[in-house]
Amino acid sequence: MLEEYRHIPMVVMDWGEAKADFTDAVIDNAFEGGYMAGRYLIERGHREIGVIPGPLERNTGAGRLAGFMKAMEEAMIKVPESWIVQGDFEPESGYRAMQQILSQPHRPTAVFCGGDIMAMGALCAADEMGLRVPQDVSLIGYDNVRNARYFTPALTTIHQPKDSLGETAFNMLLDRIVNKREEPQSIEVHPRLI
Repeated sequence: MLEEYRHIPMVVMDWGEAKADFTDAVIDNAFEGGYMAGRYLIERGHREIGVIPGPLERNTGAGRLAGFMKAMEEAMIKVPESWIVQGDFEPESGYRAMQQILSQPHRPTAVFCGGDIMAMGALCAADEMGLRVPQDVSLIGYDNVRNARYFTPALTTIHQPKDSLGETAFNMLLDRIVNKREEPQSIEVHPRLI
């Protein structure tokens, strides 16, 4: 699809890698962020942890899940398949996934949501089931969306540096236009725990 636009300066963001040999890319290290989320929960004593990843065909979904699963593997924690329920980064999918996970006879003590917006739905589902976060089930999100600070309780999250992603992409595009640079570049930005 991008091939027909080869002559137009282009930067892709957050896809995990450039989708063509002529595009620049700015990448959030989703694997690192997922790993951080998993380690955070493990370090707080959790051994029964579920996960609601985003779409697995995207780096934001698959990369975050892969990092999380690596943290589980290192800690020798087996995550039951029934505790891995894919969402689509929308609140409704987080709500339904959390209902599915928490409706099981044996449920996790913590859940990693691959996006804060899904975590909003997951938080609502837990509340409607009479479960308190974090007393009954802990929750960690990803993205540090602007409204995350208004969640009740406040959401622990992995900060995706959106400002840095956008600024870097703009500067790369400007460099391509002004300096007529043709060779592709790829720059990675790193998430952090909030």
